[in-house]
Amino acid sequence: MLKNKTAVVTGGSRGIGYAIGKKFLENGANVALFGSRQETVEKAIAKLKEENPEYPVIGLWPDLNDLASVSEAFEKVKETFGSLDILANNAGVSSSTSLYDYKPGEFEKVMNLNVNAVFTCAHAAAPIMREQGGGVIINTSSMVSIYGQPSG
Repeated sequence: MLKNKTAVVTGGSRGIGYAIGKKFLENGANVALFGSRQETVEKAIAKLKEENPEYPVIGLWPDLNDLASVSEAFEKVKETFGSLDILANNAGVSSSTSLYDYKPGEFEKVMNLNVNAVFTCAHAAAPIMREQGGGVIINTSSMVSIYGQPSG
């Protein structure tokens, strides 16, 4: 179904992002897993390769809030696989800290990853997709964005 398509999955080294990347691979896509740390990305790649050594998968760990870092990573994906067809903006973080104890720096971290990074990744992917004649950007969100998360 996804043969010769290339997908980038942010937050792809674990959880839902890992499952998205695995499903893309199972359906014939080339996949680049983006994670926050080299160790977690390499562990995810090793696990996928253990299941199927032929999986066309790479891992990168750009700073998702830095346009230059993300653009460089997308160029690496394009160099490796020849295209960038799908961006699955999946990276996210939440906090169950009480409002009374919530620090501005924590809020900034959540907003940077959950909002700003989504824009940064889409902004970096769009020119590549336009140049090649199209692509798909999928933005996922936690149920916490709809229902909130109780705290103490």
